[in-house]
Amino acid sequence: KEEASTKQQNDLNCFGVSLDKVRVIKVPEQSEPVPVVLAFLAHLLRAPIPAEDGRPHLIDGLMFPHLFRQEPEETLKENAMRAIDKACSYDECDTLNDMNIRLRDIDRSLAFNRPLLAAIIKIYLAQLPSKLLEKVESRLVASVLVNSKPPYKSIPPKIMRLVESLEEHEISVLKWLLRFLADVASKSEGMDVKAVAICLSPVMFEPIPIDMSNPTESIRLQTSFVTASSGLLQWLIETQYKDRFVVDPDPLL
Repeated sequence: KEEASTKQQNDLNCFGVSLDKVRVIKVPEQSEPVPVVLAFLAHLLRAPIPAEDGRPHLIDGLMFPHLFRQEPEETLKENAMRAIDKACSYDECDTLNDMNIRLRDIDRSLAFNRPLLAAIIKIYLAQLPSKLLEKVESRLVASVLVNSKPPYKSIPPKIMRLVESLEEHEISVLKWLLRFLADVASKSEGMDVKAVAICLSPVMFEPIPIDMSNPTESIRLQTSFVTASSGLLQWLIETQYKDRFVVDPDPLL
């Protein structure tokens, strides 16, 4: 089953492609383009949701409760990936509305399944050949922030220099994603910035592998990293409207 799933993912055009080679599209939120899959998923998630089964009409789909917290069944996620990939893999001149029309012909119900669409965003980020924040070295994040408790007021220069060292195409995706996640945190019921960061940080940072020669220390470091990485992402989301990331000038760190 695992081999079949891997083969299915390898057949996709838009998933598992490095950010410097992936198809991009212009978006109104910023001057730099972003990967078409992310832009399309955000477009679908923001669409209004009609009233149903006692749930009121939602003028913005991001108001759907607990986005990113639910984990749909694997089969549903695999089918949704294929449908999204197919909708995004046609003419380079396609608009997001063109892709939306095509998706209705492929799977009309998918656009209404907001938890599934949110899960596909996490899958897209998780399947990047290099995690979006992979250059922000996991062990450094865990060790430098081990004695700090989120929410952080500032981030040590050692870490921020790594964030600022991202390539231009990585920075453009990060800027767009932070703005989008801030929007989710402000609208989705039960999802504040902390909750959003906890859900997304595992797919944005490279995890720390277990060192079997010193498992106790390895587990301690992993535990510290889980808290530190989600705290760092929370800080980035909360400060994303600034022109540049702010570096704390403390020379001791």
